[in-house]
Amino acid sequence: MIIIILNGSLTGDDTMHLRFLCHSHRSLIEQSSSRALGVWDLSQQKALLFQQRGEPEKAIVAAGGALEAAEVLLTLHGQAAAADLSRFTDAACLTLRLLRGLRKPELTRRLLGGCIATLQTQMNQRRTATGGPRMLSPAA
Repeated sequence: MIIIILNGSLTGDDTMHLRFLCHSHRSLIEQSSSRALGVWDLSQQKALLFQQRGEPEKAIVAAGGALEAAEVLLTLHGQAAAADLSRFTDAACLTLRLLRGLRKPELTRRLLGGCIATLQTQMNQRRTATGGPRMLSPAA
C-alpha cells in the first residue's frame, strides 16, 4: 500500500495530511473489483477535471485515489493483468506529474519509490508463478 503523510499543505504553510482513500473506502474496493474499477475511473476523471480547473490539491487527492484503486486492482484482484498494469501506471504518472508541478520533489520521490516497489513486487510474483527468472539482470 502506498501511503504519503504530508505535514504542511501542498501549496501553502498550513498543516495537512494527504490521504487518498479513507479506511472504509479502501475496504470496500478491496472487497469488489467492480467497485475498485469504478473508483479508479471516477477518480481519474476528477483528477483531470481539477487539473484543468487549476485546482492542484484537489487534483492530487483525486489522482491519488485513482492510484490507490489501481493498486488494489493490480495487487488484490489481478483479473486483467495488462489492463490493471496500464491503469496503475497511468494513475501513477498523473499523480507524479501533479506533485512535480507543485515543486514537491521529496513527495514525488517517495511516491515514485512506492510505485516502483509495487511494480517490482508484481514482477517478482509473476516470475515465481511462471518459473521465470527472479532477478533483473543489469544492463550491459
